[in-house]
Amino acid sequence: NTLMTKEHCGYTESDWKLFSRKIGDWQNAAMQKLCEKYHTILHKKQNAPATFWEIEENIRRDKKLKILIADMRRSALFDNLLSYLYEGTIRVDDLEGFSAELKNSILFFSNRSVSEDNSPKNPEEKTKDHQEG
Repeated sequence: NTLMTKEHCGYTESDWKLFSRKIGDWQNAAMQKLCEKYHTILHKKQNAPATFWEIEENIRRDKKLKILIADMRRSALFDNLLSYLYEGTIRVDDLEGFSAELKNSILFFSNRSVSEDNSPKNPEEKTKDHQEG
């Protein structure tokens, strides 16, 4: 058995080009979901201050999502994909087209179950699983 480390997670030039083509769509989709979430908050039956502070809290948290502040250095490709998968802003099927080596490395390091809908398991659920076991 070979010990896998992040340093051994190579990627190809075509992986980089594919990432560069996909990142804009991924960011747009992530922002659209956030806008839908804020829209829902705005239309809740609650007073204006509660709505304002709920929106403010969400924006403060959401603006730190890695998908929105993408590090476009080639050396950050692996960490970006791993972060996006962890955040839930991309799914395993979004890795389609990337090299098998890169996909396998991402899945290995994500160290999370993948549900039937091909999305990573919620990090909070993982924490609960570990606390029970």
